[in-house]
Amino acid sequence: MKKQKLTPILIIILILPILTACSSKSSDTDEKVRIVAKPKDGQASEAAKQDEVSTDDSAKPEKAPETDKPSEEGGYEYLDEFIDLICSYSDPPDLEGNELDEYFKEQYDSWESGDGFNNISKDATGKPVIVDSKDKLLGTWEDSWSQRAHMEITAYDDSGYYQVDIYWGSSAWETRHWSFYGYYDPKEDAIIYEGSCADEITDDDGNTEYDQQYDDGTGKLKLTGSGEIKWIDDKENAGEDCVFVRKQ
Repeated sequence: MKKQKLTPILIIILILPILTACSSKSSDTDEKVRIVAKPKDGQASEAAKQDEVSTDDSAKPEKAPETDKPSEEGGYEYLDEFIDLICSYSDPPDLEGNELDEYFKEQYDSWESGDGFNNISKDATGKPVIVDSKDKLLGTWEDSWSQRAHMEITAYDDSGYYQVDIYWGSSAWETRHWSFYGYYDPKEDAIIYEGSCADEITDDDGNTEYDQQYDDGTGKLKLTGSGEIKWIDDKENAGEDCVFVRKQ
């Protein structure tokens, strides 16, 4: 049998299905490769974040180390003098080293701000001092107006603090007693006090009962230019008509 020669057209017709199948297989392979290479959900965004953080960190300058603010010069100029004063009448807490230093600085700050140690004032140079006022305050004083009240003033060491007791006898058996604790303020030239008031009632047998009226009294005992003491009572204005003179 004579072999038939293949024409170009026939050859194309025969190989066309093979080329189409190969092309399709190549596309499937590419798709599979693409799908396999695709990251899982969230991986792409996480990678982007990491790149972004890395870029931002590299762009940021190094943070300078923090340093303590310089303390104000002369802020505790009279600290030693202040410590000597408060230790002259009161023992410091049982602290040592830096803790004790910090304690004294806190007390100094309190005094400077006016929140404590009001018995300590300043002299003309700003140095802390306790004004010696005992000579003009200590002793027994009598009310020159009513002739029925008298006052006893005693001192606590050299601290500038005073105990004040005022007695007003309404009868032989009943006395009103004001008991105050305060400090001398040289600016006011007065004892600034706080304290209580009670009625003391004594029976025929000499037994005394106490009927407290209040324990939140405040006021001042102010020296006048003539050496008298004017009682300014914030609670009941009890000293409105009182003028105390030193008992002779």
